[in-house]
Amino acid sequence: MSDLTTRQKRLVKIRQKGLGTGTGQAYVPGKTVWGDRWAKRVHRIPFMGREAHIANDSRYAEFLWETYQDDTVDIRESYVCDPELTLRIAGAMHIPHPRYDDGSEAILYTDFLVSKRLEGKLCFVAKSVRRRRDEPPAMTNELRIVEQYWIRQGIPWSLVLNDGMNENWALNLDRLYLIALRPDRAGEGAMDPNIQQTILDALSWDTDATVSEVCAHVMRRRQQPFHFGLNAYHLLLAARHIRFNLDCGNFDHEPVSSLRIVDSHVVPLQAPR
Repeated sequence: MSDLTTRQKRLVKIRQKGLGTGTGQAYVPGKTVWGDRWAKRVHRIPFMGREAHIANDSRYAEFLWETYQDDTVDIRESYVCDPELTLRIAGAMHIPHPRYDDGSEAILYTDFLVSKRLEGKLCFVAKSVRRRRDEPPAMTNELRIVEQYWIRQGIPWSLVLNDGMNENWALNLDRLYLIALRPDRAGEGAMDPNIQQTILDALSWDTDATVSEVCAHVMRRRQQPFHFGLNAYHLLLAARHIRFNLDCGNFDHEPVSSLRIVDSHVVPLQAPR
């Protein structure tokens, strides 16, 4: 094994462990956060009964974005591109294929292969994610090959640019995703169906008062602590019963008129995702 090239060693590992195969709970990431030499702040996140491995903040932000979309069915991170096909594509495009330090051709990955349900049909989108810079990143040979890889399979590919956890929407979704995973994190009173219904009714008012102000008002009338109502609101956001401006700095201070109630039912004991 020691005489094998880096490419050969990785191919053996991919085949033996089934990396990049399966769906849903059975999906095995193409590489773990420990297998990405460019990984910085890493994220190992419960997702669909397994652990998702996200190697940096930009990818984590995009992962959170996709989990929040109603049409997302599954997310496969670090999806392994067919190693032989990427070599053929590079040859057809007359560009150098990326290589490892020992000179062997690199295995290429797609950051996310997302399954979506659109108009009742299952479809797929592929995404590569990079941190946004002052200037748009150049289409490297790797990205050009990955783009062509998906074009040949009739699957849309896009290069996503973001500022990772410096984005307000990413911070908001991170906070809500953790509550969705464990509703008890929302805090006292959040799971009380009567409090949830009170908050849903109050947030249907046509008013520019902030959520905090309205929660304080209705909880005072119920003679219950203010934070019970706010916690129930957070749970309703996490369960996606209420939509809000993702880019806001603080969703507690959003005007009630800017919210959209999409599900007027209380959150069941087992909150979604």
